[in-house]
Amino acid sequence: MHEIIVETQTAHFQEPFPLRNGETLPELTIAYETYGALNEKKDNTVWVCHALSGDAHCAGRHEDARKP
Repeated sequence: MHEIIVETQTAHFQEPFPLRNGETLPELTIAYETYGALNEKKDNTVWVCHALSGDAHCAGRHEDARKP
């Protein structure tokens, strides 16, 4: 079985990000990982989202041999 080596990527948004409690973050950086590729219809995605202070790692290994 082929092991997946993943790399955490980031997306940075400079515009304000409103929160449900009425507060606003002045900007936002989201860490994410991707596995595989989107199909033509782009309907083969699963988005796992948790606490803003959490870790973006979901599965596979990083180059530093981190386990799932």
